[in-house]
Amino acid sequence: METTQTLRKRALQKDPDAMFRLGYRLAFGRGRPSRPNWPSIFTLWSGAAKAGHARAQFYLATIYENGKGVRRNMSRAIYWYTRAAKLGHETAMFNLGMSYRDGFGVR
Repeated sequence: METTQTLRKRALQKDPDAMFRLGYRLAFGRGRPSRPNWPSIFTLWSGAAKAGHARAQFYLATIYENGKGVRRNMSRAIYWYTRAAKLGHETAMFNLGMSYRDGFGVR
């Protein structure tokens, strides 16, 4: 397992996987603060998502859907769920399907 310091170094070099993993660690990992810094996590996941990282795209969609660190925006959530689903992310496919079924964020 990589240290947080190593992930930070790789993330600064714009490594998409390191950006995703560091954001995940900051959001959900052991030793994380009781109140995660969602704007920082958003920045990491956004960079990784734009570079084509499917898990980052999924988690970025959840940030938009739940309004963590950004204003809640279902159209942006749907956009990122769609991108992740096209890369084979199964939970993104499920969330996208439920959104279409319920008309939540889509027509």
